[in-house]
Amino acid sequence: MTTRFDDFRAYRQKMNERIFEIDHLGIKRFFNLDTAAYRDGALDSKTKELLGLVASAVLRCNDCIDYHLEQCVNIGWSDEELYEHFHFDIQVRYALGYRSLGEGDFAIRSLYYFRERLSKHYLKTGTNLLGSAFRDVTDVQITELAIRTKMQRMDSTQIAS
Repeated sequence: MTTRFDDFRAYRQKMNERIFEIDHLGIKRFFNLDTAAYRDGALDSKTKELLGLVASAVLRCNDCIDYHLEQCVNIGWSDEELYEHFHFDIQVRYALGYRSLGEGDFAIRSLYYFRERLSKHYLKTGTNLLGSAFRDVTDVQITELAIRTKMQRMDSTQIAS
């Protein structure tokens, strides 16, 4: 049985392969910059990896957390150190004004997962959940606001053109 983390690794590997197939100079430069940023310098790579985990936790990027957590374990951070670090991350979030773990912006990856789940549901059932929700909300608004739909305004047709 595969875990969520196994799925993450497989997905990351697949997406990295797709990205590298594009053979785009800008993308290559970004990956090179990212690799170089984590090399030993004034800060050692172990500390930099932990800082990557801080940023990921504060921004609530689950994929980033998974990636940096794995890197931290591989580079030698102990469970005790990572546990203490987790408490530090919570304090950083609090210092930024987030009073609970559920607050704050979520990572763009969450939107991709959401879109993927909507697409899979559509392919499986033929139901467009987002379209259904939009129609339901629109129908409720039309009723509650007593909007007359028998008349079409000129600006309404211009939006659609």
